[in-house]
Amino acid sequence: MINGRAVLPMALMVEWLAHAALHDNPGLELVGLDDLRVFKGVILEPDTRVMIRALASAPEAHEGLETVQVELHSGNTLHARARVVLGGQLGEGTPSLAVAGGPLVDANVYDGVRLFHGPELHGIARIDVCGPEGIVAETLTAPPPAVWIDQPLRNRWLADPLALDSAFQLMIVWCFEQRGIGSLPTRFARYRQFARAFPASGVRTTIRVDRQGPHQAEATIEFCDSAGRLVARIDGYECVLDASLGEAFARNALPAEVS
Repeated sequence: MINGRAVLPMALMVEWLAHAALHDNPGLELVGLDDLRVFKGVILEPDTRVMIRALASAPEAHEGLETVQVELHSGNTLHARARVVLGGQLGEGTPSLAVAGGPLVDANVYDGVRLFHGPELHGIARIDVCGPEGIVAETLTAPPPAVWIDQPLRNRWLADPLALDSAFQLMIVWCFEQRGIGSLPTRFARYRQFARAFPASGVRTTIRVDRQGPHQAEATIEFCDSAGRLVARIDGYECVLDASLGEAFARNALPAEVS
């Protein structure tokens, strides 16, 4: 809930873009996404429905993989676009990020000030490092799709919306701690997944902030399992920083009904 209205998390957009790309390409695996951009958030007004359409192109072969361009629309509005990368098998990756710093002084990040997320999305279990270089935390993974969705398209997630959203939440926390203002995700350049599913026990999420400006920050994000193996990586994550977001985040409930 942002500014008193329900919004669709970008992490679920990732899932739906991947669903659409795989729909006509059975037998392939989700390898990742390239150039994901959110143009306009999906906002749900009280007592309204929004019909989301996923439009997928024919696959194009490139370096042994298949690339499908997918867009999410409602009516004439383009909400998001990405190139979804599919393949017969997943690649391999090695963790490379290291971030220095100490823990947060106030570890209660779900205080209604820094984060606007409801209990279903309270995925940050513990923040171990938060400093100028970035942030490191233990984060949860999502329950099965049927827990969140009445009629899920699949019985398992293709990526993991809670793990991804928790990483985006961590960047919001970092922006408040280091810059004093909130942020929202707008795009990432590259996502690669190295396991068919995120571990049920959760992941260790490491975020290195690579660049920052007055109104924008860019980061690299790695998700590792309990054995230190790389599960997934995001390169070129970008978020917009805006001082007005603090007030919008504080309004994280629907307006009370008037009888």
